[in-house]
Amino acid sequence: MKFNLSTLRKRGLISILLGIVLIAGGCSTSTFDQKLRAQQEETYMSWMHEAKNEAKSSSIDVDADRMMETVLQLVSCNRDTATGKERYRAYLDSAATAMPGTLSWHDFYMIRPKGDSVAGKNWIYKTGEGNRPIWMITAHYDVVENSPGADDNASGVAAMLEIASQLQSVSLDKEVWFVAFDLEEPGLHGSYHFLKSLDLETLARIDAVINLDMIGYINEADSSQNVPEGFELIFPDLVKSIQSTSSKADFAIAAGNFASRNIMADMVQDLDQAAPELRVGFMLLPNAGKDVQPLRESDHAHFWDAKLPTVYIGDGADTRNAHYHTANDEPTDVNAAHMANVTKWLTQVVAGEGNNQLADN
Repeated sequence: MKFNLSTLRKRGLISILLGIVLIAGGCSTSTFDQKLRAQQEETYMSWMHEAKNEAKSSSIDVDADRMMETVLQLVSCNRDTATGKERYRAYLDSAATAMPGTLSWHDFYMIRPKGDSVAGKNWIYKTGEGNRPIWMITAHYDVVENSPGADDNASGVAAMLEIASQLQSVSLDKEVWFVAFDLEEPGLHGSYHFLKSLDLETLARIDAVINLDMIGYINEADSSQNVPEGFELIFPDLVKSIQSTSSKADFAIAAGNFASRNIMADMVQDLDQAAPELRVGFMLLPNAGKDVQPLRESDHAHFWDAKLPTVYIGDGADTRNAHYHTANDEPTDVNAAHMANVTKWLTQVVAGEGNNQLADN
C-alpha cells in the first residue's frame, strides 16, 4: 500500500489537516469514544488503544487453536483453482449448516475488459429475527493467483465463522448477516454486486458493517511496521504512537467512515472489556476515505461510498507483511493468539450492550 504525498498537495488537503491535532490529540480511552460520538463535522481522527497487561476474565470462548485449524482447512482447499474454490464453498456451507439460521448464495458476473465474463458467488448466512436492524460481518474468500491466502484472507473468514458460532448463544436485538465475498481481488466485484442486489428497505435497516480483511499478521520486531508516506500528516497521533514503540507491527487496524463513528466508539469501549491485551489503531475518515486510497482497497469501500456505517478491520497488509499477495502467504504467518483476540473483541461489539455478560463472569 503506497501513499503519495503529492496526492495530498494536489487535492488541497494540507490546509484542512492543521486541525487534526486539536481534534484527536491527547485522547484517553474514556475521551476518544466521547469525541467520536460528539463529532458533527467530517474530519480525520486517529488514536492508538494501548494494550493492557492484565486481561479480564471472559466467557467468550474463542479458541486460538480452533481458529488456526479453520485457517489450515481453508488454505488446504487451494481456492486458486476452480475445484479448490468449490471445496472452499462446501466448507462454508458445512459451517453454516452446523448452526441455526438461513444460508443462501448470491450469483453474479464480473465482466472483464475483453468482454468475457467470470461467474462469482457470494456466501450469505443470516441469524437473528427478521425485520430488525441489520449488522453485517464480511470477508472476501477469493485469493490472488498462486497464493495460499492464509492471512489474505483465510484469517478474516475464520474470524467471521467464529463470530457466527459465538453468537449462537446470545439473545440478539438485531439481524446479523455474515457475507463472504467472491472476486474481491480483481476489483471488489462481489461486494459491488451484493450491494446492488439489496432493496431500499434492506439498505435502510443496515446499522453497521464490519469488513475483515487480513487480521492475522503481527511482528514484534523493531521497525517492522512501515507507515505510508503522508500518514504522519493525516493521522499524527496514530503515527506518533507507532513510532513511540519502535515501529513494531503489533497492532490491529480499525478504519471507519464518518457514518461509523458511533460504532467505532462502541469498539473503543468494548476493547477494555473483551480484549484489553489487544493494541488497535483507530482511524476515522471523511469523504468515504477517497483521499486515502490505501485504506479503500477492500470490500468496505463500496459500503463507504453508500454512506453506510462501515469499519474495516485489518493488519496493514504490505505495510508489514512481506508475503502479501505471494506464494508465501502461508498459515505460519498467521498469529493465532492475535487473530483470536481480534475475534473476541468483535464478538463483544456485535453482541451489543445488552450482552455484556459475554465479557464479564
